[in-house]
Amino acid sequence: MHNAVLLIYVLSALVLIAYALFYFRTISNHNISPKRSNTPISVVICAKNEAQNLEKNLPLILSQNYPSFEILIIDDHSTDDTLSVLRRFAAKNEQLKFTSFTENKRNQGKKEALAFGILNAKHEIVLLTDADCAPLSENWIAEMTAGIDEDHQLNIGVSLLHSEKSSFFSWFAKLDAIWVACNYLGWALRKNPYMTVGRNVCYTKSLFIRTGKFDQHLHLSSGDDDLFAQAATSSTSFNCIIKPESQTQSKAPKTWRQWLKQKSRHQSTGIIYPKSTLILLGLHQLSIISFYFSAIYLFAVQKEMAVILSIFFLKNIIYWHVFKRIFSKIEVSERLLPFLFFELIWTVAVTVVNFYNLFRSSKDGGTWS
Repeated sequence: MHNAVLLIYVLSALVLIAYALFYFRTISNHNISPKRSNTPISVVICAKNEAQNLEKNLPLILSQNYPSFEILIIDDHSTDDTLSVLRRFAAKNEQLKFTSFTENKRNQGKKEALAFGILNAKHEIVLLTDADCAPLSENWIAEMTAGIDEDHQLNIGVSLLHSEKSSFFSWFAKLDAIWVACNYLGWALRKNPYMTVGRNVCYTKSLFIRTGKFDQHLHLSSGDDDLFAQAATSSTSFNCIIKPESQTQSKAPKTWRQWLKQKSRHQSTGIIYPKSTLILLGLHQLSIISFYFSAIYLFAVQKEMAVILSIFFLKNIIYWHVFKRIFSKIEVSERLLPFLFFELIWTVAVTVVNFYNLFRSSKDGGTWS
């Protein structure tokens, strides 16, 4: 028993170290900054009952330091004052346009309204964000559209979370966003992207149309970020834009229920990921659980402690070095030490979400709402 657990512990540690050096370290070493362009672009935002967020965030987008851009807001069946807010802003800002998506939707997600907005955008290059997202600089548009050309029709960006209240949940939600970003950026920089974030991504209308829009997964409420990225990157090269000036930031979910709803919607698309991606992601998550639970057992038994402690500290020293550079590069203000052990909390939480999705899928006959 002891030898078997020790073997699992060592193998898991080796997998986690290899993963960190192969994927995460590429982020800390990433220094490519595409050349900015002055090409006219369209910022496309879907809004459903977002009057307060639009009041706060539209001025930050309207004041962007970019020569030519339109902002196209798609009102998605709002029942609050969203349209009133949009009329007021549009009366004073000619680059702001808005329209309503009034068709009956197949699900509760924003995908159909977003597709409607992209296809009706004035310009070929579209930059997508959400109504509750705020750009972190006046150069957000310039940075996120840099390098878009015929050969590179997709820019993958970063969007993290903030919270005005300090609590375990707000800490968890913020670190969740950082952990997710580190994973998809690491994969993308290894030329194997499996997702973007819809809160901060730029691509061309031609690419959107060429990849079939969202038609292949329109029955799912999510997929405009991960499933689109997987389809898009098979037909174009892409850039990863990670400079702090290029980022957006949105409010963290206020409750566990909100987080669970958001995460379960996103995780529901995982069942149609490529098998190779699922295997590698699954192996990483399995290694995290195996590493920590075998460590707990080995620490309790207290045999061969020198070897066990050496491996434990080696793994975490490597993680400290890698993530310290990542945090500096993307200007994350969260404390690093708790983050090093967040992977276990995150993996357990996502496992719970996956079981929750399986239960809902079974209960609802395989459909999603």
